[in-house]
Amino acid sequence: MKKGVFITVICVLAVAAIALGMLYYTSNEDKTRQIKSLRADMDKQADQIERLSADVEDKALQIEGLDADAADKATQIETLNADVAGKAAQIETLNADVADKAAQIETLNADAADKTAQIETLNADVADKAAQIETLNADAADKAAQIETLNADVADKAAQIETLNADAADKAAQIETLNADVVDKAAQIEKLNTDVTDKAAQIETLNADVADKAAQIETLNADVADKAAQIETLNADVAVKAAEIETLNADVTDKAARMETLNADTVAQIETLKAEVADKDALIDTLNASIAEQAEALKTQIAEKEDLIKTLEADTADKATQIETLNADIADKASQIENLNADIAEKAGQIEALNADIADKAARMDAMDADAAEKAALVETLKADVESKTAQIGTLNADVADKAAQIETLNADVAGKASQIETLNADIADKAAQIETLNADADTLKKAREDSEFRASELKKLFMKTFAASSPNTMANLEGNENVEVIRRFRIRDDDNPNVRSAPYVADDNKVGNARASQEYTILDVSENGWYLIRLDSGEKAWVSGRMGTVVEIEFNFTFDEQDEAAEGAE
Repeated sequence: MKKGVFITVICVLAVAAIALGMLYYTSNEDKTRQIKSLRADMDKQADQIERLSADVEDKALQIEGLDADAADKATQIETLNADVAGKAAQIETLNADVADKAAQIETLNADAADKTAQIETLNADVADKAAQIETLNADAADKAAQIETLNADVADKAAQIETLNADAADKAAQIETLNADVVDKAAQIEKLNTDVTDKAAQIETLNADVADKAAQIETLNADVADKAAQIETLNADVAVKAAEIETLNADVTDKAARMETLNADTVAQIETLKAEVADKDALIDTLNASIAEQAEALKTQIAEKEDLIKTLEADTADKATQIETLNADIADKASQIENLNADIAEKAGQIEALNADIADKAARMDAMDADAAEKAALVETLKADVESKTAQIGTLNADVADKAAQIETLNADVAGKASQIETLNADIADKAAQIETLNADADTLKKAREDSEFRASELKKLFMKTFAASSPNTMANLEGNENVEVIRRFRIRDDDNPNVRSAPYVADDNKVGNARASQEYTILDVSENGWYLIRLDSGEKAWVSGRMGTVVEIEFNFTFDEQDEAAEGAE
């Protein structure tokens, strides 16, 4: 049993040696320190292995005397098993780290090649940037010359604009003066038009009054004519009546003459004539009475007519006076109208003169406006030209500034590229040094690996020899890999502390104690009915039912896996 303990210790040390051998892939400083530490530990362990190997033969003779030390060794085994588990984890981590370092070496080689290509590209880019800087400097000089020319042109245009603005201000002052004159003339015209309108209204009033007076005169003249016609009719009637009287008187005279003639002729005729005369006298008397009556009536009528004529003559004289007064008034009104018309004609002449003056002023203003518009258009054109030139100057200045910024950027880029080239060269040198260090370290570790493999082989032989006496149920090769050894342990369930017995079955008198919950025990043997022989903490052996826990398998790998071989190939 003690021999098995020592062999287990040797196996643990062998595993540690294998773990140390796997560290040959580490390249960084931390791993280097670990490698150095593990190397020192490995050397110590190797010395211990040698000492232990020498001591094994001596211990084999002393095994019987070391039974009392077995319990202590069992505790050491538990500790070493835990350490083995830790070392296994370290080995796995180191294997992964070795693979990572191999990948890093490959990456560094690729990175070095890439950095070299970058340096070539950067050098070409620097040359191209230098050519661009030279081109931009030439372009900036050309743009500066253009800006100077444009500034001179802008100054000339500004002087022209100033002259035109002064001329425009002068023209504006003239237009303002003419506008004031036109406004004054318009006020005069308005006043004259108002005066003419007033005079026209007076003329219209006078014409209406003259027309009214003329109508009155026409009415009076018609009345006078009517009265004259009546007088003429009456006079004619009087003349007719006088003629009738004269006719009658003439007839009476003729009759009297005839009577006298007849008186002288014959008495018969006289008698006849007397009778006729008597008849005629009667007729004459009648006629005279009638004539007298008519004469009286006519006299009366004539008197009336004469009165009427006198009245009409007086009325006619009055009407004539009125007509004369009206004619005088009409003549006065006509004189006034003539004066007003003359005044209106004068005013119209003044208005025409003012309109002609205004038209002349308007023509001058139009000419000045056209000139001012032309000058304004010229000013606008010059301003637009100045603005265009200013915009060109701004664009050129911006372009020059942009070119300067590009040059500055390119210079900074060139400096950056040079710095990058320097950094890359330093990085390449550092990577080359790292690769050289890793290769040298790999060679050293390869030798250590070979030594570890030899020692592992020897330890495996010793391990197999040591555990050869164990039950075949507690140790076996891993299926598919004869180089991996599996040690089984029994883990008690977490629920309780089950009974352990002196035999692999339940009986009233075979209980020897209890196993602790959640603890693992070394399996010493396995019965056919599924009971496990375990070693308790006290060192005693006891049987526990397989239903009280589960079997935990611990693997011991005495070979390097494919990952190690791949890492070695990469190295």
